[in-house]
Amino acid sequence: MTEEMKHSEHLMFRTTPRIKELISQRAVDDGISMNEVLNKAAVMYLTRDTAEESLMIAKLSDIQNSIGKMRRRGDLREKFELDVYQFLFTVLPELPEESNAGIAVLERGKRRFEGFLKGFRHRVRVLKPVMETVFGDMLEEDAGEN
Repeated sequence: MTEEMKHSEHLMFRTTPRIKELISQRAVDDGISMNEVLNKAAVMYLTRDTAEESLMIAKLSDIQNSIGKMRRRGDLREKFELDVYQFLFTVLPELPEESNAGIAVLERGKRRFEGFLKGFRHRVRVLKPVMETVFGDMLEEDAGEN
C-alpha cells in the first residue's frame, strides 16, 4: 500500500459481477489490490482528455513519419519508371526491315535489358520492403511496450 493510499477516503459503489471479475483479474495480472486497480482506472478516466491528446499527437507524428517514408518510396518508384522509359525509348534502336538484322538487334537489346535489370536488382536489394518501412515503427513500438 502506498503512502497516499494510507490517507485515502472510503468510497463504495455497485457494479455487475462481470465488472468485478474484470477488476479482480486485472489486480491478479498486475500484482496489485483491487483498490489500486480502481484508483488507476478512475485517474485514467478523469484525466483522459490530456492523455488522449498526447496519444493523438504521438500517433499523428508517427503517421507523418510514415507518409514521409512512403513519399520517398514513391519518388524511387517514379525514378525507376523514368529509367525504364528512358531505356526503352532512347536506347533501343528501331528494328530494321530485314528479318536477320532485326533478330540481331533484338538479341542485343535483350542483353542490354538484362544488364539493366541486374543493375536494378542490385539497387533494390539495399532497400527495405515498403510494408516493413510503413509498419516497422509500429511493430517496434508494440514490441517495446510488451
